[in-house]
Amino acid sequence: MAALIRGVFSIGTKSPWISQISLTTTRSKSYFRTLDQNTLWKTNTSVSTQGQKRGRAKGLPRRKNLNVYQQIGYGKLGMDWPGLTSDITQRSSDTNLRSKNTIKEMSEGAYDEYKEKLKEKRLQMTSGRKRKRVSPLQRGWTGGSNQGKKVGPPLTQDGTPLDNFESIILESKYIQHMTKLHGRFRNSSTLVVTGNKDGLAGFALYKIPALNKSVNAVQRAVDKAGKKLTYIPRYEDRTVYHDFFTRFGATKIFVKQKPPGHGIKSQRIIKAICEVVGIKDLYAKIEGSINPQHIVKAFFIGLIRQRTHQDLANEKRLHLVEFREENENFPRLVATPEGSSVRTKAEILPNEILDFEMVRLNIVCLH
Repeated sequence: MAALIRGVFSIGTKSPWISQISLTTTRSKSYFRTLDQNTLWKTNTSVSTQGQKRGRAKGLPRRKNLNVYQQIGYGKLGMDWPGLTSDITQRSSDTNLRSKNTIKEMSEGAYDEYKEKLKEKRLQMTSGRKRKRVSPLQRGWTGGSNQGKKVGPPLTQDGTPLDNFESIILESKYIQHMTKLHGRFRNSSTLVVTGNKDGLAGFALYKIPALNKSVNAVQRAVDKAGKKLTYIPRYEDRTVYHDFFTRFGATKIFVKQKPPGHGIKSQRIIKAICEVVGIKDLYAKIEGSINPQHIVKAFFIGLIRQRTHQDLANEKRLHLVEFREENENFPRLVATPEGSSVRTKAEILPNEILDFEMVRLNIVCLH
């Protein structure tokens, strides 16, 4: 027996059948299955340190969880698995006893409904990082800032909004300064102008610590501007009464009166102020500093210091007559003195100035 075994499987000799078998190497796993998902995502979402400094990481794709919103048990075969796609215990339709659950096909349309919900949720996940498109009327001056946006009317003490009022953000920024107690301290500053588009307007500057997220700084600034309203006279409810020069600090503004249909040709801050005031025809040129706060203060000072036609007529006790080139210098009576008689030619002094070009009025006082 031992000799027989030694004859079939002899030690130290090769089997005659081994040479006839060809062996091939096969891989049961691909390269993408040998690595975890973190390593695979890193190949598409990573950038070198030098590339990060140059801003190359801004356009890289974001990491997505491909397993999110999926539910185990749903498949193309459409089988209903108790405990996964349906309840484990269900009551029979003919008895009150609990029936034994069995694997069966899903109801018609159940798998299609699951795929539609999965597609909708994945679409929300991919589109959540995109910036929502805002209509041109709701956008501000630039896409990434809220400057120039309309933020609604100011509120009264009882929370009632003022009728026909509109507010515009003119400046929104963060300010930092060093303190010996808290170190670097950061505040948010918001400059807002509000008005009813009928000559009543006001502006306000509101500052608040940047860490205070519970307070709506924009609405506080709007309400503060609503408490500082002032009336601004307008000529024919569309433009200023006369050309004027105004300044605040290093900011200088030259304002010119324009005929109907000209529109507002000026810097965007002045254009926003004219919109809430109700001025439709104007030309303004800024020289010097373009600090937004100085521009607002200088322009409001010039608007408030306007001298109306009636004020000039009452001061001179003369009729005010307007001559315009577009009307071929045809005289038009603008204002008449109130509460006093008109002076005669004998009462007018020889050296009295009747031409108001020095104050850029384009109006001549005549008897």
